[in-house]
Amino acid sequence: MTDDTAEHRPTGEAPDVGKPDDTAAVNDTAAGSLPSLARDAAVGVGSAVVAGAIQGAVVGGAAGAAGGAAKSAAWSLLQDQRVRRAVITGAIAALTVVILIVTGSAVVAAGLISSIGAGRDQNTAISVSNSGVDDATARHAEALGEQYRLPWPLVLAILQRKPDADIASFAGQVNTADPASENRDLAAGAVYQFAQRAMTIPTSGDGRVKSDAVTAVYTTALTAFGFSAPEAAAIVNQARSWALGEDACAQQASAASSTPQPSSSAGTQVGGRSWTDQELANARTVIGLSKAMFADDAEKAAVIALMVAVTESGLRNLANDGVVGPEDGSVDTSSYPELAYSLTLPNDGVGSDHASLGIMQQQAVYSWGAWQTSTWSSDPHGVIGRLMNPAYAAGKFLTVMNLSVPNWRTADNAAVAQSVQVSGPDAYSTSSAVAAALWASLSSDSPPVAPPVETGWAGAGTSGSSSAASCSASSVVSGDKRALANWILTSGKVLFLNDDAGYESPRKQLEMVAAGDTRCNLNLGILQLISVAANAIGQVTISSLNRNNDCTGTDSTSIAGSYHSIQGGGHAVDFAGPGATGADPTSMRIIAALLPYLPARAGTDPYYTFIGQSECRSAPLNLPAGVYEGNDTCNHLHVNISPAYNDTGLPNFDPSSTTPTPKATP
Repeated sequence: MTDDTAEHRPTGEAPDVGKPDDTAAVNDTAAGSLPSLARDAAVGVGSAVVAGAIQGAVVGGAAGAAGGAAKSAAWSLLQDQRVRRAVITGAIAALTVVILIVTGSAVVAAGLISSIGAGRDQNTAISVSNSGVDDATARHAEALGEQYRLPWPLVLAILQRKPDADIASFAGQVNTADPASENRDLAAGAVYQFAQRAMTIPTSGDGRVKSDAVTAVYTTALTAFGFSAPEAAAIVNQARSWALGEDACAQQASAASSTPQPSSSAGTQVGGRSWTDQELANARTVIGLSKAMFADDAEKAAVIALMVAVTESGLRNLANDGVVGPEDGSVDTSSYPELAYSLTLPNDGVGSDHASLGIMQQQAVYSWGAWQTSTWSSDPHGVIGRLMNPAYAAGKFLTVMNLSVPNWRTADNAAVAQSVQVSGPDAYSTSSAVAAALWASLSSDSPPVAPPVETGWAGAGTSGSSSAASCSASSVVSGDKRALANWILTSGKVLFLNDDAGYESPRKQLEMVAAGDTRCNLNLGILQLISVAANAIGQVTISSLNRNNDCTGTDSTSIAGSYHSIQGGGHAVDFAGPGATGADPTSMRIIAALLPYLPARAGTDPYYTFIGQSECRSAPLNLPAGVYEGNDTCNHLHVNISPAYNDTGLPNFDPSSTTPTPKATP
């Protein structure tokens, strides 16, 4: 672990750890009069009518346009809290007239009435269809939802994980958790977004409170029904994603952020073999990459890659000690000692097959881990770092497979695996049944994983485009903690030290945030800075984030004055890795990448932006006004920002864009 006992303050400045003033009162706007309510509702509903008509027309022509208009108008009406407080009979009549004008059919008026609070929303249907669910399955879930008065997307999400689930019994658990039926609507608190023709949950305020209340009901019912807490969170998030009509990329972020993470080493039986949670997590990574890269042929791609991973490593991320053994034969092993670096990276054990690394046991001394100018001869640690990342290793295999075996979709699976990986005769066919069983068991709750850019993946070639693949692995999700934490975990651009440090492990903390666990805080601005650095230089290593006792679960970690610990902790990041001093070339590249985004100390804010390791550099940095540097130990690069950016994020990011906007360099 990096030495981080310094207080991280500007040279010559005493630490300020005062509490920001958060006592300002928030006043509710008084409810308006009925005429003004009707007028305001008409504006919002009018937009929803047009948006719904457009969406409906795409799905089902004129009839779809009418139904879409009706349903979207109902959505808008139901989401306006002021309207719900008033008598809505007049509003419904007015809306009926509007829809009649749009559609020219009196039948739509009845459609509007029947669509309020019920029915299959067009956006939800499209969202479910885009996620790969066939119509028959969706209709079955809808019928069960109507029968037991449950949101059908929730029923669908349950059946995807447990096809034989007793929905009647689950409905009983829901009634116990919410006897007054007050918190059942998955879209409760959502706001209609015209541009996206979909609903979104606000990050704060009444909308978030309402949404969290619904989440509490369903997670309570799901855990009582027998699902684990992570599984319950995943089910609710997937169901809400469908209910809100999120697009394919948003569904990826939602599903990935709530996928159950490895929690123990207990064995789980799949395909006649016992697997640890970590091994199953590696299998899910393979499956997720296959979904993202080959939407139409995901199962075949995944089974081939799983055959290789099962045969080569048993789904373990294996390091290599670099010690030459009899198995290495006459291969030139003069540079093998470099492989010992892999022992410092997260791993599931040590292998001994020549220069092989990772879950796919790819040879480091050849081109498997190369990226641009980073090759085995020029940058062995870079090559090793990539091959020890399961997302890169599996993504690289699939990329090479697609390029080198054009007929892989129709060829024998074992033959394809052998052609790409090259091993002993008939080495992979023995894992065929196990690989198929892993797909059957894990595919339903394995979200798409975007391949790291270093794999060289550029699309599926002649196989057609994939909506999942179009969600770029290099995109920065700028305004959502959970989605951004998930991006950091799955992008392949961030490595982690101190994985054995329990809750102080950066990876563990990111997994908690991605899953919606609020026990461990991470400043949104810090997550944005990590993404900026990772995208700018290709790959970074982090060793410390939150060191507050409440997060780490210890009594000896918090450091007085450290931004890792104050105000809930998580307001600092330590970039580390081999050779990190705060003045090494990688550290200087990180600093250069971050400078345009670092927020200046604002007004009377007692906190500041700090870059450490000043004594390790030969000259002071040329920093923007309000950004400081100071002393710290020369074994990492420390960066912290004010807790003021904990929820708002950096002021230099546009939350509506995936591209950060830097401020002008002074």
